[in-house]
Amino acid sequence: MRHFPLISGLVFSMGLISCGNGEVAPKSTPEPPASNAMNPPPPGEAMNASGMTADPVDPLGLPPPDTSCTADADCTVASRPRVEDGFCCHGCAHFPVNRSWWLAVVGKCNRFNERKTPGCPKLECSDVPDAVCLEGRCRFRK
Repeated sequence: MRHFPLISGLVFSMGLISCGNGEVAPKSTPEPPASNAMNPPPPGEAMNASGMTADPVDPLGLPPPDTSCTADADCTVASRPRVEDGFCCHGCAHFPVNRSWWLAVVGKCNRFNERKTPGCPKLECSDVPDAVCLEGRCRFRK
């Protein structure tokens, strides 16, 4: 037992020596985070009419957002769904649109996900103002 500190120190030293391989791992550059409602895209990135990053390919075939309205009941707050890992996933609602447009988008997303177990991430979204109809367009209530 009196040699235990000496032996354990020797084993520890050998472990440290064997861990180092003399080569330095290459530095990797972290990829920038994807843009979303809480993390806007960098300046100069393509944007569509709703202020969202323009998707190069839209596998869902979504129509452009419709903001036309005649009454407050025509408006809601929505998000533009994206395909993530093979699933149509909705993000946090962050722009005012026509309720009929939103229902059509939800229907397309649901059809895309038919016979699949949804694998979308759980979201913690911030509260947003209600959408109202102002001068024929859905807008946030001020």
